[in-house]
Amino acid sequence: MLLLQSLCLKPSSFILFNFNSNSRLLHFSTLRPFSSSATVSPPSKTIIYSTHGEPDAVTKLVEVPGVEVKENEVCVKMLAAPINPSDINRIQGVYPVRPQPPAVSGCEGVGQVYSVGQAVTTLSPGDWVIPYPPSFG
Repeated sequence: MLLLQSLCLKPSSFILFNFNSNSRLLHFSTLRPFSSSATVSPPSKTIIYSTHGEPDAVTKLVEVPGVEVKENEVCVKMLAAPINPSDINRIQGVYPVRPQPPAVSGCEGVGQVYSVGQAVTTLSPGDWVIPYPPSFG
């Protein structure tokens, strides 16, 4: 359980995605009523690492303040983000594709659109999405 808490995005973490004609969020229809016209994402918590190494030694929980949702961005509330072996390997620095630290590990999950920028017309608050491509952090 400690590994799960220290490696994955917490449910209720929020992520901003820059959305343009080349962006892909696999889209599901709205499964329940949900609405938000927020122009600022809510604060959230996430696990980051500032250097490569063993996950229990280099990861830490941080508070992330809300940020402005710009006109071409989508704010997604992460509902589930499983731990994948590649997540552990990225933190360790041995996976072929890895972000430069400081970074948030994570390469898959499902989320619910919390809010959208004014230029985004194909998604609405409440829609469920699978962010693509992987490695969104």
